Amino acid sequence: MERCDMSYHGKEIQGVVQCVKGMAISRSSDDLYEVWCNPSVSVNIASRSCSCGEWQINSFPCAHAFCALKRAGKKLNDYVDHYYSVDAFQNTYSKSINPVPTIWKDVIVGFDGNVLLPPLCNKRPPGRPRTERIPSTGVKSRKITCRRCGQVGRHNRARCKEPLQH
Repeated sequence: MERCDMSYHGKEIQGVVQCVKGMAISRSSDDLYEVWCNPSVSVNIASRSCSCGEWQINSFPCAHAFCALKRAGKKLNDYVDHYYSVDAFQNTYSKSINPVPTIWKDVIVGFDGNVLLPPLCNKRPPGRPRTERIPSTGVKSRKITCRRCGQVGRHNRARCKEPLQH
């Protein structure tokens, strides 16, 4: 079992450096490696797959595959898909990209006075602001019972205006 260090052919790869520190590698066959980390994963260089699934999804070697490729003495660039290369990028943008017309929008041709504008909402509405909250669904409100008159409502003994009955 060999520890994976952080250099690959003398160059440091920034995104993989932190992931690689605690990984150890053991070789199972020519193209099959087990990378000991938490959790342990298996890397198959021939099928370009890793049991963590990142190599298959991104088409770019993950940190586990990086360690296995380094242990096997293979070049990392040989195992990166072609569309990550500079040539693929240049071919993608070599031709001009024509704008797509928007056929579902009306063409605006100047202001003719028939355009409806949104209302001006600079002023506050007239009247006193609301003092009670609007109850949300599922909230139970507590009923107040006046100890003077016995009614259920919004007043208590101090604010009761009902006449006393003897």
